[in-house]
Amino acid sequence: MLQTVYHLLEVLEEYHIQATFYVLGVIAKQHPSLMAFLIQKGHHLGSHGWSHQPFERKGDDFDRATRALLPECVGYRAPYWHGTRRPGFAGGAFFRMLPYPLLKLELLRSRELYLHPHDLDLHPGMLRRSLSLGDPWQKLERLLHECW
Repeated sequence: MLQTVYHLLEVLEEYHIQATFYVLGVIAKQHPSLMAFLIQKGHHLGSHGWSHQPFERKGDDFDRATRALLPECVGYRAPYWHGTRRPGFAGGAFFRMLPYPLLKLELLRSRELYLHPHDLDLHPGMLRRSLSLGDPWQKLERLLHECW
């Protein structure tokens, strides 16, 4: 996962894009230097709950515990649900859920792209959740090249 984040940082830097990283508490606790590095590079940090466990849906304690580890936390994105009925409808483009033409239109409209490390992770044991054909890194590069 860390390789994916560092590769993503290279891509974002190439296109001069500042991002918000919604971070799990367990990752923030294990990698405080990465959190500092993200802020140093001009990105923002938000809480993504503690560890993607289903019981996190029931309380704010997991969000509070994560926020305590994140300097200048900008918000919260739930690990299991989104506030809109349709992904991308009212807040940004979901990389793994939208076909490329719709993803591009939504990104141009909202200027927000929601990525999860698994959207870009190519390690052999990982289920690729993107609905696109081909390499997700190529899809991301094409998207950024066409939209930025």
